[in-house]
Amino acid sequence: MAKLATIRTVTGIDPIKDADKIEQVWIDGWSLVSKKGEFKVGDVGLYMEVDTVLPLSNPLFEFLKERGTRTINNQLCHRLKSIKLRGTLSQGLLLPLSHFPDIDFEVEDKFEKDFGEELGLFRYDPEIHGPGIRVLPAQAAGSFPSYIPKTDQERCLDGDTIILTPTGEFKLVDLVHQQYRGQVYCIDDTNNVCLDDVINTIEKHDDEWIEIEMENGTVIVVTKDHPIYLPNLGVYREAQYLVEGDELLAILSPKD
Repeated sequence: MAKLATIRTVTGIDPIKDADKIEQVWIDGWSLVSKKGEFKVGDVGLYMEVDTVLPLSNPLFEFLKERGTRTINNQLCHRLKSIKLRGTLSQGLLLPLSHFPDIDFEVEDKFEKDFGEELGLFRYDPEIHGPGIRVLPAQAAGSFPSYIPKTDQERCLDGDTIILTPTGEFKLVDLVHQQYRGQVYCIDDTNNVCLDDVINTIEKHDDEWIEIEMENGTVIVVTKDHPIYLPNLGVYREAQYLVEGDELLAILSPKD
């Protein structure tokens, strides 16, 4: 079983192009992004793996709020995921042992021990913790702009898009053909997951589509003028103008 927080040794450090404050750090074949000068080759640090959930009540992890939060077990948390920073893959989190003065790292088999429980960490379980939403800070929230009509049929999703409903997941094309008029999960103006009623569906054929691939491998296909909300900027942008590294809000299905 994968561990949550273990002591690892830095095996390599590489610069990141056009980055003054961060650099790429290597541990056991894993690529991480860390503050420049925080580690040198041979140093040890506490490594927290992807899908580890960190409680943001711990001041050590507060800086992760800007990367997204989730409420799990009635506490505000951040789930570690593989991300790209300045084009460099970061697979988890590595922090110096000195950041954790209350933990005794000088124990027997310290390189084998999992220190996650002492920090209140736990493993993300989609069957227990999903569906949910990746939410960025409140100041990033913004209402759907008045200049983009919500019912404009020119802005469409591909028929194979998976839609999450209270009774399960369905392809959009199937809901359209069924003339579905139930509820679907969506994101409201305050970045919260909610249910809303379907009032109309339109089937349209278009030759110009944009394929958007997420960091978790999910791919969505939309027309090039479909508005996509960018929470970091608090604005909507047409899909054709998205660039690699833009962050989106997404409802996570229980299997994500």
